[in-house]
Amino acid sequence: MEQGDERMTNARQGPVLQLRSMPQPITNQPDVQPTPATARPEANLPPTGRKRRKPNAKGNRKRSEVWDHFNIIPNSDPETAACKHCHQRYGCSSKNGTSNMKNHLMNTCPIYPFSLKNDRTQTILKFPSTEGADLVAVTARFDQLDCRNALAVYIILDEKPFRTVEGEGFKYFCSRMQPQFSIPSRRTIARDCFKLYLEEKIKLKALFKSDCSRVAITTDCWTSVQNLNYLTVTAHFIDREWKYQKRIVSFTTVPNHKGETVGKKLEEVLKEWGLRNVSTVTVDNASSNDVAVAYLKKRIKNMNGLLFDGFGFHMRCCAHVLNLVVGDGLKDLHPSVSSVRNAVRFVRSSPHRAAKFKECIEFAGIECKKLVCLDVSTRWNSTYLMLAAAEKYQAAFDKLEDADASYRDYFDDDESPPSNFDWENVRAFVKFLKYFYEATIVFSVSTEASLHTAFPHLATIFIELKKSANQANDNRNTSRDSASSVVEAASHVQTAVETTTQLARENAFQNHLKVIDSVTVETELQGYLKAKNIEFVEKFDILSWWKNKAVEYPILSQLVRDIMPTPVSTVASESAFSTGGRVLEVYRSSLKPDMAEALICTQNWLRPSFYQFKAMEFDEEYEICEDALNGLVGSSAASGQPSQSQPSGCV
Repeated sequence: MEQGDERMTNARQGPVLQLRSMPQPITNQPDVQPTPATARPEANLPPTGRKRRKPNAKGNRKRSEVWDHFNIIPNSDPETAACKHCHQRYGCSSKNGTSNMKNHLMNTCPIYPFSLKNDRTQTILKFPSTEGADLVAVTARFDQLDCRNALAVYIILDEKPFRTVEGEGFKYFCSRMQPQFSIPSRRTIARDCFKLYLEEKIKLKALFKSDCSRVAITTDCWTSVQNLNYLTVTAHFIDREWKYQKRIVSFTTVPNHKGETVGKKLEEVLKEWGLRNVSTVTVDNASSNDVAVAYLKKRIKNMNGLLFDGFGFHMRCCAHVLNLVVGDGLKDLHPSVSSVRNAVRFVRSSPHRAAKFKECIEFAGIECKKLVCLDVSTRWNSTYLMLAAAEKYQAAFDKLEDADASYRDYFDDDESPPSNFDWENVRAFVKFLKYFYEATIVFSVSTEASLHTAFPHLATIFIELKKSANQANDNRNTSRDSASSVVEAASHVQTAVETTTQLARENAFQNHLKVIDSVTVETELQGYLKAKNIEFVEKFDILSWWKNKAVEYPILSQLVRDIMPTPVSTVASESAFSTGGRVLEVYRSSLKPDMAEALICTQNWLRPSFYQFKAMEFDEEYEICEDALNGLVGSSAASGQPSQSQPSGCV
């Protein structure tokens, strides 16, 4: 290096100017020297080993940022520059300009990390957002349309209002995450969401056509805060990979909830989606649904879409049936339940009473750490959880009755603190109610609340009900009862075999299977019934078993695919235990019906691709709250300070 060049290099000042759309990269090219700048920011120095360029006619020097990535080749004629990354050469005379070099950087350079071409071919490993998923390769290329589509997915999945994109915090986040992203307006993102709905609808129609031979549907009615009547229709099916699927196909307004109106709307929805073969319709116990199902059954029969002439077409919602059974039980035990409820309400009414109750717990030597919490009148599962926790503290409540006169005075004249008789009733009721609670959890929370998951719980409830009925009659002849039970069981088995044979024969005919004669159907069924039972598995996947046996039992496996998706419940997880009406929340009620349907349906269609939703139940919430409170109490005890974060009355 010459002495003059060295002095000028040491005197370099000022940052190199950059384009907003092309950030300055750091290159590691050992054979290419960076172009130094002069003491004046507006001037560029030539690289070592060549003469300094003279200014052009206007006295301006080349200041384009592309010169951070190109070196002028000395003594080249015509004047040529080489890319520092890939050494590709381009003319750089005043006649050529720098557009060709900039185009090379952004579109054709195979090494420059910000090149669009490089982004199309080079990928990076991305850690999965869901537990258990594998690493995936994704492109690093920025795509405005792809980002807008991802934003629409975010709005839909997380139920965000469209005005989210106009929030200052959201804008700041996007500016830091991806400065190149041009944030759309709320009207634009609303159009993007509706466009995504139309695209996903086309995909779902194609899925129904290729992977679904028959569907089971559920329908339920909702009301918005604007008193608009909404009808939701959900299709349930098992695809060719033997995976249980359910998709909301309609969430639309209806003028009223009358049976004929609902039936016509259901027919309209099925025709729109091209769904002709329907196995069952699951509805709640409203009388209007009887009219709706009868109307729909007649229409589908005319299209030859019924299975076994409509056998079992009308299914009752098991969750509603269980609610009715539990409601009757609560009425019969109301005095005992009310007495325990008032006792719990007393210890929750003030911190002083809660502290007194804790002293009684310690005196009684009770080590249970469950929270004693009050129930909600419209949610019987909370009543079950309240009773299940309270009965473990009977000794503490009895001690409180002796030690605190205000506890006795808390009850009205016609009531009293829980007696031994009340506690015995509560224990018996809790033991029996546990089966209903577990069954309702499965019916309403599970993503596969269909026949194959519901049957074990329904069978358990049936056995317990029958056992209780037998125990209630002490004078009954036990041997005669056992004999009649055997005969009754054998009759049920014979009826099930005959019904299955007829179903399999008709189902094989409707699905155009080659072998449909009666002998073949009966032979396959008898072979299945005589097959060796499999060993007990805690979490047995019956759909995977049938997938593996589809070749051995082609007729029965097709029947399973058509019948097994039958849902046993119509209610959502958040209202499974509620006796109140289902009301559409405020945000979605403010939308136009078409947009509300687009958001709700698309969210349902996209969720299986992103995550499996799991609702948190009340007992889980109690356990989490209990752990948090125990941690606060423990830390306070260690420090010698009382806890100020514990809610009043929570024990």
